[in-house]
Amino acid sequence: MLQKSIGTGLTGLLGAGIITIGVGYLRGAHSIIDGFGLPGWAEAPEPAYWVKGFRDISSGVVPVVLLALGQRRALGWVLVAEALVPIGDLTTVLTHDGSTGAALGIHGVTAATMLATAGILLSEDQPAGSRLPRAQTMRSRRTGTRATPRGASR
Repeated sequence: MLQKSIGTGLTGLLGAGIITIGVGYLRGAHSIIDGFGLPGWAEAPEPAYWVKGFRDISSGVVPVVLLALGQRRALGWVLVAEALVPIGDLTTVLTHDGSTGAALGIHGVTAATMLATAGILLSEDQPAGSRLPRAQTMRSRRTGTRATPRGASR
């Protein structure tokens, strides 16, 4: 139960946090823009902030929706995939003369938190029957018979 509460809480914080950051980019909030860690990022053209803002908002909405739908295992895998975003940001900052502190302290910690949260979600006990059933052929769905491999006898 504690594990589930921690997974839920961290997912909520991650989702709300990145949505808030995305909204900050759309509003042109310089405290958020300056905190990205890239030199000259504050002078980027406004459309760049909109692209980043909408990307961040959608990155936050997806986990919140999966959490609300109770799709905890899918949520864990989505967080693994979405961790590529802060890893990419970290790499971008480090390879373009950005702040090492921002790269590791913002983007690195975000990626690590996402991966840790994914680990918590993926290690939760799955309720009985929550595993997906084996794939069936169209014929077996129509007839209600179980599919057998080619060449095998029934």
